[in-house]
Amino acid sequence: MNGDFIVFSGCKGGVGNTLISCSFAAVSALEDKRVVLVEMGGVRSQLIHLKSTIDGKTLIELAPMAEELSWDLLRVSLYRHPSGFHLLPSSRRGAPAQTPNPRVHGSLLRNLLFLFDVVILDLQNPWGGEFSFLLPFSPLVNIVTLPDTLSTACARDAAESMRRGGMDASRMRLLVNRYGGNHVLGLEEMARATGMEVAAAFPYDARSGLDFCEMGEIPRPMSPLGKATASLAAGLGLVPHGSNGARTDKPSYRFGRKRNRRSAPRAMGGA
Repeated sequence: MNGDFIVFSGCKGGVGNTLISCSFAAVSALEDKRVVLVEMGGVRSQLIHLKSTIDGKTLIELAPMAEELSWDLLRVSLYRHPSGFHLLPSSRRGAPAQTPNPRVHGSLLRNLLFLFDVVILDLQNPWGGEFSFLLPFSPLVNIVTLPDTLSTACARDAAESMRRGGMDASRMRLLVNRYGGNHVLGLEEMARATGMEVAAAFPYDARSGLDFCEMGEIPRPMSPLGKATASLAAGLGLVPHGSNGARTDKPSYRFGRKRNRRSAPRAMGGA
């Protein structure tokens, strides 16, 4: 495998993992990288709302062709978002959810990681059957939560479930969305409660709390959320520090991963 594999998973609905994963994909694609955002799990697709047409295949449609994938096939099969990343929603509007086939979906991920520089997975359900076949690929897992007691408890439960399933705890980090400082729980308290290091805190965005189909567009690179996402991407070495206004004057965090293709990851700046 050549590509980076980064997972964003919400601990419960409405925490903003899809919004953050989309923003992350857009930032990562700015450095002339081949980036694909894949959606997996959930009863309905959220990423499908980023497409204005029916162009492009979905995960359900592409999976049977997993063994025959090539860059030329993907280039004509996947929808390319205007910001530069390729999009692979889980299904089309109204399509029923399907149980993933571990062998087929494993082959699909393997080939995507070979053909793309960065594979970003929006995992809607961390407790679903999809997580088990992600483990052999050693993803970096970001669990997104809100700075309240209920969301933090859900993030703790999600992390414990992943650890019991075999996920290396050192490859899991917490992302705190809609953080403004005036909350019952601070970042250090959330880190202790969940047993995970806080990799970044994202500010409130005008799209926060909206259903994804109401957003219309992903955050602009120079918006507060766009800058925070760029800082996160810079910490992984996917974009230069300071790219798109990414702030570098905040406390840094490290994923602790050795990178084979590129240099070791630089410190990850919080928002």
